[in-house]
Amino acid sequence: MVSPSPNDTAGFAPLAPATVWHGWDAFVHRAPAPARDAADPAWPQTGREDYHSELAVMRTPAMDSVFTAVRRLLLVNRRQQAGARRGLIISGPATTGKTTTMMALGRSFQLADARQHPGQAERRPVLFISVPPAATPRCSSASSPGSSACPSPTV
Repeated sequence: MVSPSPNDTAGFAPLAPATVWHGWDAFVHRAPAPARDAADPAWPQTGREDYHSELAVMRTPAMDSVFTAVRRLLLVNRRQQAGARRGLIISGPATTGKTTTMMALGRSFQLADARQHPGQAERRPVLFISVPPAATPRCSSASSPGSSACPSPTV
């Protein structure tokens, strides 16, 4: 497990981005905060704010349908050659839960893989790539490290 980043003034340790290995591992293995009674006087305001800022993900029917579609694709693609594999495009307007759904799916898949392959913590069955809204298919497929198919902004 990854050691968290230094705490801010409220004592909250933010996670590294999921687009780096240690950030993804922290996301996958982080236990959800337990729910507490809002009327509990022993629950300080900063604790409440931290709890609500985690934005716990709840499974919705839309997420379940994406999970089912991806599991079917994994089964269909299991014995296919690289060029014959089917894919799935998740698209839609901003703030509709596409990234949240795919992160939840990746987390679920990685935890299931870890149960099937105990003692192999170095396995990386999931690769999370953040694709900017203006990316073209060429840029998306070339977004692996070291690729230069798309220009990168220089700072």
